[in-house]
Amino acid sequence: MPRKLGTIYPNAMKKGIYIRTDELLEAIKALEVYLSNLRRVKRDRYYWKWAIIALHNSVQGFMVSALRGTNGLAVLTPECARAWMDAYRNRTPYPKEKLDDFLNLYKKIKSNLMLQYGQSKKFTPKGQQGWSIKKLNALRNEFIHFTPKGWSLEVSGLPSICEDLLSIIDFLANSSGNIDFYQQSAEKRFRAICDVIASNKHGGLVMGRKVFTPKGSSVYGLIVCRGTLRT
Repeated sequence: MPRKLGTIYPNAMKKGIYIRTDELLEAIKALEVYLSNLRRVKRDRYYWKWAIIALHNSVQGFMVSALRGTNGLAVLTPECARAWMDAYRNRTPYPKEKLDDFLNLYKKIKSNLMLQYGQSKKFTPKGQQGWSIKKLNALRNEFIHFTPKGWSLEVSGLPSICEDLLSIIDFLANSSGNIDFYQQSAEKRFRAICDVIASNKHGGLVMGRKVFTPKGSSVYGLIVCRGTLRT
């Protein structure tokens, strides 16, 4: 006999219990989930699936946080942004907001839409970062929209893809000039992740190269080593 929800989660049936989030917390929490699943990869390679999905979610969250500006229009689809502006000018009901596609957001962080403040910088890809973000998106979509089939995924190249995506997060969070950790708790949570990367407490994955450069500190470490996972 299946157990009732209230017996499994005693607080789940109480009224007035909420989950509160925002675009920056979404990005940070997803990065935590990425690290959590990366620890499990040593025991079970299948956890790469959840690491990929979480990293995709984190990158998207940081792109949205960097692009949002003061009105949030830059993160919407062009059609939705135009409809929102029309409603604003005409004082008609606003349309439902629709977030732009992942790869369109990536195009936007490379564009002048990023130049929102005096210190703002747009992203300039290096090496294979452009290829890596497209590959991550394709893999995430394959997992999320999985169709009936047998599928084998070579994981030996995933560490290098993850390294490129972590570098994009590093730029958005620390160098773009567009992300303000307006809540101390959010910044503390993000810096804690950087500390994990630096202190090699995330499952024995080898550190070495500089990935994150948090403001006010010098953090060196590598969650993933290019080409392979070492233990």
